[in-house]
Amino acid sequence: MCDMPRETKDTGFKSVLGDHELFSQLIKDFANIDMLKDITADDIEDITERFVVMGVEHKDGDTVKKIKIKGHEPLFVIGLAEHQQKVYYRMSYRILEYSVFIWRDYEREQNALCKGASELKDFKYPPVLPIVYYTGAGKWTAPLNFIDKVYFNEIFERFIPKFEYLLLDSESNTIEKLLEFRDILSLFLIIDKIKTAEQFSILKDIPREYYDEVEKNTPEHLKKLVREVFVVFMRKLDVPEEEWHEVANKIMERRLSSMFELLDGYSVTKTREEGRQEGRQEGRQEGRQEGRQEGRQEGRQEGRQEVAWDMLRDNEPIAKIVKYSRLDEATVRQMQAELAKQSA
Repeated sequence: MCDMPRETKDTGFKSVLGDHELFSQLIKDFANIDMLKDITADDIEDITERFVVMGVEHKDGDTVKKIKIKGHEPLFVIGLAEHQQKVYYRMSYRILEYSVFIWRDYEREQNALCKGASELKDFKYPPVLPIVYYTGAGKWTAPLNFIDKVYFNEIFERFIPKFEYLLLDSESNTIEKLLEFRDILSLFLIIDKIKTAEQFSILKDIPREYYDEVEKNTPEHLKKLVREVFVVFMRKLDVPEEEWHEVANKIMERRLSSMFELLDGYSVTKTREEGRQEGRQEGRQEGRQEGRQEGRQEGRQEGRQEVAWDMLRDNEPIAKIVKYSRLDEATVRQMQAELAKQSA
């Protein structure tokens, strides 16, 4: 399961859990289970909808995956995206709820195939692998084992369910550790560790070899998701639109290793100070102010339009294009009509 903050996960990172290629990387990178090292995206099935209406405490972003293991019974993985940067103290109980519903559903499925199957001596339930990814600012202080949520647990230990969930937290996953994986998921997790604009240099200090390896191992269909994550990330850090637009183009051109060359020497703090100084100068030179503002507005508008053109060519939904380009819907639809004419 994965606990992730709203401002990022509602966009790129929420999509991470939905992409089976990235989910398979999550399992292989962090589960440390030999029989799962060879799973692929084709081995993963999303069955979340089967549990939404079953009474479990479902939250937006929660996912339940079914992993097919060659030559074995299936394994179920609970994936949760909390959209909050806080510790959730009911986590172990919530996992227990999910697990019981998964086993009940499995029973129902097997009994439909063979009446009374669950009552046979050799019948067994599939394992559940619960994974929590937490990116809150403070330490995760909720108990990892359900037994620690029950009082008098030392006295009644024999009669209390005892299981743990795998906690993946931003604090323990260091940059050095994540660089070892050399996949696109590790890059997303590195991005998620950057909380302030001043930490932006972390991405520029990463060896080029890492970006080259990530690019080589990234399927073509993930390029759009990579662009979305980076655009949201740079927008969150107030990187000027001109810069993040060019970075987005680099991603679509499959030049991941060179995309940050555009930002060499870029300092958010310095840029903001320069903006304040320029503003003071413009205040003294009112005659130039209007022209500069118009120039900036035109530049920003052109950058937004280029992002919209790229996304229209990729057949992205209108709502998504409006969100990422910051153009109004009428403008985007007009551009769509123009593109259709050009293609006719």
